[in-house]
Order: sequence, then structure tokens, then C-alpha cells
Amino acid sequence: MQKTTLHTYFEEAVKEQINFDFDQIPFTLGVSDLKELLPLSESKLYLMLDQNEIPARKIGGKWVVSRSEFLTWFYQYQEETDYAAQVIV
Repeated sequence: MQKTTLHTYFEEAVKEQINFDFDQIPFTLGVSDLKELLPLSESKLYLMLDQNEIPARKIGGKWVVSRSEFLTWFYQYQEETDYAAQVIV
């Protein structure tokens, strides 16, 4: 699949957000943290968590993602994802 200008824009924006906030990313992330870092809808995030697409665990009924697992997943996932198609405006 050929990358569009919009796809490249979203990809770079997400990379910049992750790199800029690295020291501020908590050791564990919840859904609200993922929403701040990824240009995905809340329903898409829950779907990905339920389908084990994002490496996470449920603790006390809440999704928790470790920072190291998130970053490993993110850099692998972002190469395969069309962010422009995921964003709901």
C-alpha cells in the first residue's frame, strides 16, 4: 500500500508525540493514556484491547499496558497501520 500525504502526516505526528513525551509516559498506561498518545477512537482502542492487538492486562476490571510493552508494540504497529483511516473526526 502506497502511503498518502495524510497517512505520512498522522504517522509523523504520532511518532513526535511518543518521542516528545517519552519521559512523561507513565510506567503503566490506561485507556485514557492511550487515547492521548494514539489517534484512535475510544471504541477502536477497546476493540484492540479485547482482541489482544495491544499488549495489555486487565487488573481490577481496567486495562493496563506497561510502558515498555506499549513502546515495543507501537513501533511495530505504526509501520503497519493507516492512521488516517482510524481517526474519527
